[in-house]
Amino acid sequence: VYGMLDDDVLRWTSAGHCMPMLQNLETGEIVEVGDATRDGGLPLGIYEEAEYETVRTEIPPGHRLVIYTDGIIEAMADGDEHHQFGIAGVQRVLNECRREPLQGTLDALFRESLAFTAGHGRHDDTSVLILERRQGE
Repeated sequence: VYGMLDDDVLRWTSAGHCMPMLQNLETGEIVEVGDATRDGGLPLGIYEEAEYETVRTEIPPGHRLVIYTDGIIEAMADGDEHHQFGIAGVQRVLNECRREPLQGTLDALFRESLAFTAGHGRHDDTSVLILERRQGE
């Protein structure tokens, strides 16, 4: 994902990356932004002439934007490749921590996904970026 944040608008593009999530901190509602079939783009280097669409996402006050790599959702329970932490696991932690500071939420995501693997760890790159626009900003 490559993006530029200007005031309350994120303009971004994706090269086969997971779709970012936007969380309403008041209600807890979490939605994926963008459409994976339209906005996902091809991974870099597949085709030299590949084109990537720019997606415009407004980040309203009282919302968090979560950008993550697939390593966190593909964390497997005790080596069981059919039982992953998944988007549901990420969303559960985000809701549990929606009143927590950003660092606490980030720590909880890594701690809970590691616990889900029963200490075996994640087997793919795992990066998470959380941005928050507070009320009144």
